[in-house]
Amino acid sequence: MVYHGQTFDTDVGGKPVVTFRAEDHGNVTDLIAWNPVTGELASWCGHAFCLGDLDEVLNPATYIWGGALWVHE
Repeated sequence: MVYHGQTFDTDVGGKPVVTFRAEDHGNVTDLIAWNPVTGELASWCGHAFCLGDLDEVLNPATYIWGGALWVHE
């Protein structure tokens, strides 16, 4: 991968990364690339701001009545 700020492109000669899917209602909306050695993190299309299912993150049931939505680095 080759990083361009907050986004990335594929490149055969680029850095090896771990990739994750970013989803919304079970549909893949973006890919996230993470380099565990350097800590670089970017999304392919620039749409995702988190890993996991977006509808669960924005669901009020995860944080109402004094509850907290747990977010992990």
